[in-house]
Amino acid sequence: MKAIFGVWVLSIANGASAGEGPAVGVEFEPSAAFMRVYGSAEPPHGFVSFCQENPKECAANSSVDTRPAATPQHLRELDEVNRRVNQEITPEPELEHYGVNEYWTLPMDGRGDCEDYALLKRHELMRLGWPSSALLITVVRDERGEGHAVLTARTTGGDLILDNKVNEPGLDVSCSDT
Repeated sequence: MKAIFGVWVLSIANGASAGEGPAVGVEFEPSAAFMRVYGSAEPPHGFVSFCQENPKECAANSSVDTRPAATPQHLRELDEVNRRVNQEITPEPELEHYGVNEYWTLPMDGRGDCEDYALLKRHELMRLGWPSSALLITVVRDERGEGHAVLTARTTGGDLILDNKVNEPGLDVSCSDT
């Protein structure tokens, strides 16, 4: 069974401010492919702390708010990074891993929770040349109604969600009830 979750806190980008056919099976409807923006939101405390500890990760890599084209290459990059990071990282809550309730970091030891997956996907896509303005850490409600961080990749064809619970990037944040 699939569950769809609504956007809970809007996205964060640029630091602490708010030819073969598609490689990913996503068809865009122009009116529905983009997330609605309801206003600005304060970044989560964990992200602010992450940026203070890792300023290079949060620095804007472009002076322009850019949405890359939804080319087969870009869709392939999203798909490959999402699947690879989902496969490489073992889920582990911060309390077990670090002994604290909230700690956002790049999961260099191969363990982390949802925001660590999102941060690593953002890091990897920026390394591939994606502009930071197109990669938004987004906090949503999960299947239990709890906060859950995902990465939103903004393209000219629409906004795609990269979630550690789902291997295929998509427009909706969804996961299996397992």
